[in-house]
Amino acid sequence: MKEKEIFDSIVTIIQERQGEDFVVTESLSLKDDLDADSVDLMEFILTLEDEFS
Repeated sequence: MKEKEIFDSIVTIIQERQGEDFVVTESLSLKDDLDADSVDLMEFILTLEDEFS
């Protein structure tokens, strides 16, 4: 999988949670920009594992 494909998949996952209009950049901070707590981060990691494993 190419870097662009990986980034696009991550963008899709984030936008599914935050809304399609949410702008995702490579410098996005999950903790700060998404106001994610530890549970949110764990759910995000598990979603990534499902997507890429």
